[in-house]
Amino acid sequence: MINLLATFGIEGADSVLATYLVFDGIAILIGWMGVLAGGYIEWIASPLLFYSWFSALHQQYWQSVGSAVLALALILSFLRRSEGFGYWLWIASAAIMVAAGLVLPARQLPSTKRRAI
Repeated sequence: MINLLATFGIEGADSVLATYLVFDGIAILIGWMGVLAGGYIEWIASPLLFYSWFSALHQQYWQSVGSAVLALALILSFLRRSEGFGYWLWIASAAIMVAAGLVLPARQLPSTKRRAI
């Protein structure tokens, strides 16, 4: 990535990218501790989203939908403090899990077609 930016003549791209990677890495490593301090409850959204994926894989669709809806609500509560492409991907991920949790059980129902006699 750094070489790609440098190829297009963006000077200082390596230092800017390295700075972002360091701050993002620190946020991922210690950001969840904000929940323990009484703030940033949005960090609970990602574990809820992982639980939603796990539940869907094990065909527990209502648990999947419930945890995805809670995750989506927490993610949307973070809207006032966040911006950027990654945030919108996070929202899309939760919204897709809500939709999948509602659609997948319908696909598992037995067929209502009549059998030929």
